[in-house]
Amino acid sequence: MIISIIPKDQLDKLWPFAEPLITSAWSKAPGYYLSSDIYQRIMDDVEVLWGVFDEGFDLIGVFTTVIEQYPQSRRMCLSALAGGRAKEWVLDAVDILKRYAVDHQCNFVETRGREGWRGFKGLDGWKPIFSTYVYDLNRS
Repeated sequence: MIISIIPKDQLDKLWPFAEPLITSAWSKAPGYYLSSDIYQRIMDDVEVLWGVFDEGFDLIGVFTTVIEQYPQSRRMCLSALAGGRAKEWVLDAVDILKRYAVDHQCNFVETRGREGWRGFKGLDGWKPIFSTYVYDLNRS
């Protein structure tokens, strides 16, 4: 597997493959972002798009990261993750993200996600710190 940042000058070429995965990731959390919002955040240097490529250089997964500066810490947040064969690459991706976070003077790496991502707490060094509950005022 090859895990790499997708440079902005390659975004338009890879977006048709990445966009459905981004849409899939954010569809589980309605009311935050559309894929067009993520595209703009990447173009505005707010988020970074990462690609996971197989040996034939086919895109099989994507994730985005954003660095959040708080008064007491700097955190690199894994904000969306989607794709196939994740068990083959997610641990490598986490190691790469840890190094990237250190290179960008972050104190923490964090992720938020649906309940299915509880598996992160089983990874060395990861622990849950809070849960988010949402009431949809637009529900019928």
